[in-house]
Amino acid sequence: MHEQTAKIYHVDGREHLGTAWLVAEDYALTAWHCVAGTAGANGAADRVRFRLVFDSGATALAVVHEYCPRIDAALLSLLDNKVPTNGALLFGTVPAEVRLQARPASYGRWDSYGYPSGRPQGMGIGGTVRLAEMAHTSDIQLTCDEGGFDRLDGMSGAWVRHQGYIVGIVRAAPESYREKVILATSMRAIQQALPTVGRIVERQFNDAVETVAPNLLMAHCSQQGGLVNRTDAGEHSRLLGRKLALLELNDLMAAGTQVLTLTGPAGAGKTRLALALGEVAGAPWGTAYYTDLGAGLEAPDALAEVAAVLGLREAHGQMLEESTAVEIGERAVLLIIRGAAQLALARDAFERLQRACPKLRIVATGEQPLGWPGERVYAVPPLAVPPSAATLDELARSPVLRLFEDRVRMVQPKFRLDAANARTAAQLCARLDGLPLAIELVAGLAAELLGPAPDDEQLWDVQAALRKLGALPPEQRLDAVIALAAAHLDRDTRLLLCRLAAFVGTFTLEAAEAIAGDKCGPPCDVAAKVQALANRYLITCVQRGQGRAGYRLQSAVRGHGRRCLVETEQLASVQREHARYYAQLAGKTDRRQMLLSSHELREWLELLELEHDNLRAAVAWPGSTDPAIGEPGVHIVGNLFWFWNLRGSLAEGRQWVDEMLRAEPADKEAHALALYCRGGLAFLQGDYPAARADLERSAHLWKVLDNERRLGFTLVILGMVALHQNRIEEAMRHELASIALFNATDERAGLALAQNDLANVLLERRDFDEADALYRKSLDLWQQLGNRWGMGLTTANRGHLACLRGRHDDAGMWLLDAMQLQKGGRYQWGFAQSIKFLAFVMLAQGNLCTAASLFYDSLVLHNRLGRRQLVADCLDGLAEVAMKLDEPLPAAHLFGAADTIRAQCGVFLPRPWKDTREARLATLRTGALVQHAPEAFEHALQLGQRMDLATAVRTAAAYALRVSGAG
Repeated sequence: MHEQTAKIYHVDGREHLGTAWLVAEDYALTAWHCVAGTAGANGAADRVRFRLVFDSGATALAVVHEYCPRIDAALLSLLDNKVPTNGALLFGTVPAEVRLQARPASYGRWDSYGYPSGRPQGMGIGGTVRLAEMAHTSDIQLTCDEGGFDRLDGMSGAWVRHQGYIVGIVRAAPESYREKVILATSMRAIQQALPTVGRIVERQFNDAVETVAPNLLMAHCSQQGGLVNRTDAGEHSRLLGRKLALLELNDLMAAGTQVLTLTGPAGAGKTRLALALGEVAGAPWGTAYYTDLGAGLEAPDALAEVAAVLGLREAHGQMLEESTAVEIGERAVLLIIRGAAQLALARDAFERLQRACPKLRIVATGEQPLGWPGERVYAVPPLAVPPSAATLDELARSPVLRLFEDRVRMVQPKFRLDAANARTAAQLCARLDGLPLAIELVAGLAAELLGPAPDDEQLWDVQAALRKLGALPPEQRLDAVIALAAAHLDRDTRLLLCRLAAFVGTFTLEAAEAIAGDKCGPPCDVAAKVQALANRYLITCVQRGQGRAGYRLQSAVRGHGRRCLVETEQLASVQREHARYYAQLAGKTDRRQMLLSSHELREWLELLELEHDNLRAAVAWPGSTDPAIGEPGVHIVGNLFWFWNLRGSLAEGRQWVDEMLRAEPADKEAHALALYCRGGLAFLQGDYPAARADLERSAHLWKVLDNERRLGFTLVILGMVALHQNRIEEAMRHELASIALFNATDERAGLALAQNDLANVLLERRDFDEADALYRKSLDLWQQLGNRWGMGLTTANRGHLACLRGRHDDAGMWLLDAMQLQKGGRYQWGFAQSIKFLAFVMLAQGNLCTAASLFYDSLVLHNRLGRRQLVADCLDGLAEVAMKLDEPLPAAHLFGAADTIRAQCGVFLPRPWKDTREARLATLRTGALVQHAPEAFEHALQLGQRMDLATAVRTAAAYALRVSGAG
């Protein structure tokens, strides 16, 4: 979308006064000081004319229509040559997350595209929201990116965008430039001060939702550039000796290659080269996603792993294929997959996926090709070794020796290849067949064994240890090099290397210390030992998000370590320590779960996301339910309810808990926690009978254990189960009891949640005033806690309440605020619920195309998250769209499918909703179109009732796309 900006000139002069931007076909917004000098004291009364030159090339004359010096804002009225807007605008506010903070910090990005003409579109300045307070002042204070203050000429009046919303305009504050702070005026203040702007924004509200929102709703799962990792690919040092290979791969991709396999021996650098291809800036193959099918302990489901990196975790089988195809759609996506052997097993599924997604490309790495039709194979050879007769200059330019020198110098910075050692180093690399990983390992060994100025004799001593490699088959040489590198470690460091093989993916130093225990020497020495392993290139240093340091083992090194553990019969004991550590980690994070501020909550979610593979490995370990070691697996799953809830991984979580509860745990607290988790996940999936059974058992155990806090959280969900089963009075009892427990235990987050849910119960009873009062109390508590998830939840519910009261404009603003709080991928189900509520607002206003588009977005998200009962709500909404369009047969299909889904979930509509729905069906049956063919209508209703979930979702999605015009 391209909001049109313009340079402002006095009609009789050439002086550039500032920047304006179009808010409607006949109005433009700017900073008051840009026009105040020539407009005079009365502004609009003087009717001073200005000339606007838009970036599209259009020109227009304008006068000041409204202004407010206090907030430095002015609205210009275009007199002629009206310039059409190219897409609707989406206005918003800086969210609470970036409001005034006690300590200076950066809390969000901003950008402004108000350059004078001559600058390419999208080349505005940007920076970070540093301090902002939207409630009681018009100011937004912004810091600027490096060099941005040198480019501020002409920026006054330009718009400021934050997270996709226009939130203000840049205003004059030259005294603040010395402090490198830009001041902007908030759109909320502008709307309040300039009545015409307020009316424009209100008028554009429907257009904004219809034109912009459907595209922005899925933005959090359709990133537009960069490499997206699921299993961390590691931070590799410089890629040496592969420039020509990278150019050749670029040529292959530019030629339209759909499936490319990089083959070669282990350690040749195939995956590293593929990742470099994915990081090519501006590549036409779009966003690159990476996943490692060989990182886990078991053979993975290739399609499920790829779906996970795209953010899809809940669908299975055919639905997984369809959801993945819908997620990719027409986007340009590059999948980089390490593990061609595992990928080859899923050939049929990926061929269907590529047929459905014409811009999808796959780059696989492995020792053998995939063997798929149309596959292009690129053999990644070892680095070329210079001939024995090479001159010193030729040796110095050799990529293999540059790699050797580069890796040694990372540990020994003074190391240099010279006439005394270059030829011997070349012979050493030749014995390693030019394999980059083997060279790195030997370089690390050399750096440890040799001084800062090694001579030829010392290098010969290293080479002598490698001479036996020539007698080994090529496929065994890399493992022999790993064994050689490990053999030169001291006993404790060698044992630590083997024990680190228990980790899947990345791990932290703290985790390494826990795994080492007292078996690898004093705990204080673990950090030094880990650094020694990194110096030898046996482990890789990585960044694990938020600037945290981490480590990972090369796949070949992990395999060597696991073989050592098996041979020494230590594997079971190491896995036990691994499971215990992650049980403690899960318990530590769960105890803080709902008290976290938004910033802390994101860090907590990110931490568990990074540890996901290790958590899964700990739960999958056969001994994880052994009472003799404390049943660590049961503790892990019980403590991950809020992680799975906020992450949207309901089916995955429930499957994990089912595995842990095959036998009744001996630990009553762990048992109660696991039942609470499984019951909560079943509730979120709409499986209310199962949820009720587990939660009642959990509540009984919490009473026995006298744990009031846990009992309160369990009763909150039990109340919601009762509400969805139309047991209103029972729901009231549970929610009131939970409020009493939370007050007694001073659990503020639980109290905010219980007040929100009690308001939901009152909503079903049509006690709107009492519900609104409770929502306000809940929202106040969430704001005091700084909990973005809770604020989004209750704000969306207030929007739903406003819609039920017929206050549709208020409802729309509440819901857009909720979506602003929820977007970004961390709170997916709340985001999907807000979209659904907004769709009903559009439906009530008669905006059927927008309603259908929003119902489609909500349907796709809820289906991905496994929220079946909310899928049924979307089907009902689309059925009402069909009714208003006089299309009774699609309405019958959708109503019937919704009935079946609710019956499968055990959902009972509350009496008011049930009566309304039956009245709509009766209206359909008595309509003129149905009266001509009543049998066809009843048949359509029965067909809908016989649909399975996948068919219902496909049918509803196709109808929504047709109505919205996107199909």
